[in-house]
Amino acid sequence: MPDRIEAVWEAWRRDSPKDECTVKLEGPEKEWWAGTELGLLRAYHFPGHVTASDGSVGSDCMGAGFTWMDSSLKRCGSERIGRDEEGTSSGRAELGGYTAILKRTPDTQDLVTATDSEVLCRLVRRWIGQGGKASLSNTADADILEFIIGKLRARIAANARTFLVKIKAHRGEPLNERADDLADEGKTLAKAGDSYPWTNRTTRLVYSYYDRATHQWKKGTWSKTIRNAARRGAAESLMEDRLQKGADKWRTELFKPRHEFWEGEQIEPVCPSEKWETVASGQWMQKSAWNRMVTRTMREQAHTTPVTTTWTADFLTREGEGRKAMGDWLHDKLIPWKACRRLLQTNSGTFP
Repeated sequence: MPDRIEAVWEAWRRDSPKDECTVKLEGPEKEWWAGTELGLLRAYHFPGHVTASDGSVGSDCMGAGFTWMDSSLKRCGSERIGRDEEGTSSGRAELGGYTAILKRTPDTQDLVTATDSEVLCRLVRRWIGQGGKASLSNTADADILEFIIGKLRARIAANARTFLVKIKAHRGEPLNERADDLADEGKTLAKAGDSYPWTNRTTRLVYSYYDRATHQWKKGTWSKTIRNAARRGAAESLMEDRLQKGADKWRTELFKPRHEFWEGEQIEPVCPSEKWETVASGQWMQKSAWNRMVTRTMREQAHTTPVTTTWTADFLTREGEGRKAMGDWLHDKLIPWKACRRLLQTNSGTFP
């Protein structure tokens, strides 16, 4: 009894943000662990290796964690996944964690691995029954995936059972939580030795872009993320250009030279253009914020001509109004597709 009281007291004093779960298949906790995702699949009683892998991504680093249910094997650990010079991705970190398990498990022994990565399951599933036309040429992490495919083929040839089980993340699954902690540790490892694998660079171009969600500069090779960032940057550039046109109109109207004549002689303009350079120099306000403030002021006033360049540009540059309304309208399935096409043609100025 004193030992149990001390165990409860130790648990109370823990300041870890995660539950420290330990699978116990005997005693009163047996039924509890039978109700988890792996427990319902009876994976804890699998006659082979029961493992879990996970990946973790930082701003410029990737870590992988891997663990065994049988801690006596002493194969649990962390790795820092290489080639982060070309950008980071959670998929590469997850692949690295699963690779570490395949490396440390003999091809002749049965294996079940729990992962919370849908990307890992999808990439492996894609190669099941693909035939001779499958190719790794367009795969971002072909170096790691090639090793995984080779190991799986070797395990099939050795008649060893291999299972990859998708589980939900951060739901108290002990193996997954342990692998997640080890993956976080992997990001802090040094870039040297056996704990830093998969470092071979490719010949692909590396792009840099600003992630507005995290307010950080990131880099990576050509992908859907890079393409969307390029499109977003081009759209923002066009929008800033239209807002600048509106600010130029405001300047022209406000500081329009007023030529007056007195006794036949022309008087100098009342408001010289140098005032605009002082106001819009950006020394006291950012240029983009200034353009938005000016165009907003012009919209609030009565006007018979477009504030920016065209009425379409005025509609699309109203933040939170024009673009959102058009987006909601285009996504409405009740709107005929011909009407959607007509709207796009009108706004883009393209007609057949």
